[in-house]
Amino acid sequence: MAAAPAEPVVYDAAVEGVFLRGLVGQVTPALSAKLRELGLDLDQKLRPTYPREAWSRMLEVTVAELFPSVSRQEGFRRLGELAVNGIGNTMIGKVLVQMARLMGPRRSMLRLPGRSPP
Repeated sequence: MAAAPAEPVVYDAAVEGVFLRGLVGQVTPALSAKLRELGLDLDQKLRPTYPREAWSRMLEVTVAELFPSVSRQEGFRRLGELAVNGIGNTMIGKVLVQMARLMGPRRSMLRLPGRSPP
């Protein structure tokens, strides 16, 4: 009998990049409490992985809390910009940025899952 497929997860490097680096100084006590309810306690050591479904809810709550005066789409764009900058400041992110510089933009994009050549 085959094992059930593992639940999709998000790794701690992404969580660190977004919440501990990208949003440094912007996580309000209210947002922190909401994230804790979803399984992310920013006052504790990060777990190695988080369920992707919970991660999606964490991002939704974050956008609603930090960018209430803009559209959802614009809120996610702003969060994405902060996240990319934050992830680029993690150990893994620094390696990925250097690899992307060496490979160039096209080859880097082709390495992403679900991408095909233009």
